[in-house]
Amino acid sequence: MPQAHGDPLNRMGHVGVYPIHGYDRRAAAKRPGRHSEIIAAMRTPDDLLQPTLGRHDSAATSIYSALTGYAASFFGGPLAGGAVALANAWRLRRLKTDWPLGVLALAATAAPLWWWYRGGAQWVTAYAGGDGLEVLFRVLGLGFFALAYGWHRQYYRNMALFGLSPPSGWIIGVVAVAIGLAAEFGLTAVLS
Repeated sequence: MPQAHGDPLNRMGHVGVYPIHGYDRRAAAKRPGRHSEIIAAMRTPDDLLQPTLGRHDSAATSIYSALTGYAASFFGGPLAGGAVALANAWRLRRLKTDWPLGVLALAATAAPLWWWYRGGAQWVTAYAGGDGLEVLFRVLGLGFFALAYGWHRQYYRNMALFGLSPPSGWIIGVVAVAIGLAAEFGLTAVLS
């Protein structure tokens, strides 16, 4: 069968029904404008090759960088990491689905402090030394960062794919650390 000039479907000399659903090459060859039918058949509203950062109808949104979340979680504890994670959820318009991160951050701050002032301090001091509370909150903060990063991993990947740069995280990072430290000191004053 001779190849038609400029027809991308004839490059390999295939004849017959192509795997595009509902497209019969022989029938389309008899009608003008068959290439537009191919393109229309290949377009689907939920194409897997079109990643998005938000809902399927929203524009791409950048979130605060992983470094912002890491630094806030390390210096401010789980509540600071939760504040950055919830700020990212707000930017993505996902607060309805991401609110458990805030509850987990609060629990990851209050429960260890309650345990600390109910006898845990003696056990930690005996085995780890006097700086156990700071080390405990650094570890909890980094663990919470890992959880929040895993929760928003898809959005970090999509930002890299689209080449989007994250917004400046200095302000939100400093505010989150201040919130985390203030809550830690406040809970310490209440529980001790």
